[in-house]
Amino acid sequence: MPMILSLALAVQAATLTSDPLQAPLICSTALALTSEGKSRLFKAATVSYLLTKRAAANPAGGPFFQQLSSMKTNGPKFPTDITPEMARQLAPLCDKRYPQARRDGPVKLPVDPLARDAVCLFALSTMGGAAGSMSNADAAVTARYNDAAKRFAAGFDTRIGEKNLADEAATGLATKLVIDGLGIGNAYIVSEACLALPAG
Repeated sequence: MPMILSLALAVQAATLTSDPLQAPLICSTALALTSEGKSRLFKAATVSYLLTKRAAANPAGGPFFQQLSSMKTNGPKFPTDITPEMARQLAPLCDKRYPQARRDGPVKLPVDPLARDAVCLFALSTMGGAAGSMSNADAAVTARYNDAAKRFAAGFDTRIGEKNLADEAATGLATKLVIDGLGIGNAYIVSEACLALPAG
């Protein structure tokens, strides 16, 4: 009986919920526990990716960017009962559900200049915030991300301004471009591709 019970529990532990709001939280914990060899910034980008997917799947939670902003002060509750063994069982399921969450580069940025600026601005801003909030933060690394983010912000503002959209429509378009950009990869690898682009 104990052996049968153990096997049953193992199977249960390896099941990932289909709930689009809970699964990203479970996978954030599981992937953080199984991303050996990855840098702190890469791990932060993985979690950020999953939380962004969660916001995209939660229209009832309010406007997309507002949800992301509120997480800084009122973040979701991550599960605390996932053991290292459970994480190892869950990780392959999380990688299958969210294949871009911790995939290594290279990545292919959008050809459309507005979409590229939106994706790069979001990724670089995300990484700048992550780098600056870490203990023993490296000011040069943080500045590298933030300075590049400003460059893409200028391009994005110019290009979206040329469309003469109302504020609500402009926000809606920006939301769509960022969510579509999640198909490219997490903020770390996207930022590296953006940083490699020539200025201008």
